[in-house]
Amino acid sequence: MFTFLWLLFALFALTAALVATALPPWIAYRRHSRDTVLIALVSLFLGWSILGWIAALAWALYGPTLASEALDLSQPQTTTGPRFLRRI
Repeated sequence: MFTFLWLLFALFALTAALVATALPPWIAYRRHSRDTVLIALVSLFLGWSILGWIAALAWALYGPTLASEALDLSQPQTTTGPRFLRRI
């Protein structure tokens, strides 16, 4: 009975560690971050230390996203030349 409880605790701890390691890349992916792969690597290799995991989490939450680099469609584009060469 005692061994079963330790095994259950170890399974719970392993699951919690895997979820915690996958949390920063998942947040970066959901925010459409341009650094999702780098955040995943930092979380994978430095996530075992608390500071590495916090750095990956902060990078995922507050880092630049692809949406911030999108074109501003509210302003008309001032381009010259044939229409098929203009950027949309």
